[in-house]
Amino acid sequence: MSDFWASLTDNPVVRFGVQVSAVPGIVSGQVYLATAYSKRVLTGGQFSVGRSRIVADAAAAIQMNLARKGVTAVSPIVQAHQMLVAGIGVPELLHEWALDAAFWTRWCAPMLDASTWVYVPDLPGWRESDGIRHEVTHALRRNKPVLIGGQA
Repeated sequence: MSDFWASLTDNPVVRFGVQVSAVPGIVSGQVYLATAYSKRVLTGGQFSVGRSRIVADAAAAIQMNLARKGVTAVSPIVQAHQMLVAGIGVPELLHEWALDAAFWTRWCAPMLDASTWVYVPDLPGWRESDGIRHEVTHALRRNKPVLIGGQA
């Protein structure tokens, strides 16, 4: 997967090394916050609500930081975490669809399409995330600029 990120270094609409503090000076319009999830929330092959909370809290902190600086950022992970927590009362349902990549790809697509920018903050797991790779590819096919917090 590192080849994927390295292949983007010469793409004129992709910028690497963009820290959260720099985003407000770059973007205009809605920003899609792409953060790693599925591989980060598994414990022994099972969905972990505790790990989901940690990942969602990290995304929410970035979302709040951007909001305080006037940037509207949507985070499907923040929303999805709350939806999944609401499903705790039905554990078999929760585990059945919590990590259903096809479901979440479809669910996230309207938010991604409505956003002008994509921002991938430098949070653990971004380089290995299949979801982020898909979201970045989707954005680039639509000529949406992508900002990435880490290096290729």
